[in-house]
Amino acid sequence: WKRTMLGGANAICAHSGAGKTTLLATLARLTQPSCGSICLNGVELSKGVMSKIGSFVPQFDPMPGYLTVSEYVMFS
Repeated sequence: WKRTMLGGANAICAHSGAGKTTLLATLARLTQPSCGSICLNGVELSKGVMSKIGSFVPQFDPMPGYLTVSEYVMFS
């Protein structure tokens, strides 16, 4: 993995079935790893830590009509 500058973005590209969704769901702590742990800079990513450093917006989650896209992403 290369480092991302503050405000930057990363892309995950792989063939169908490679585990992209599983990786993101696990990083977002929506699912638990079957073994081991997830660490960032030596710190285990608990739900509390992950909620402070990132968010996960699912592809097909229905967005409430009263929110703008920007508000929805900030809420996530």
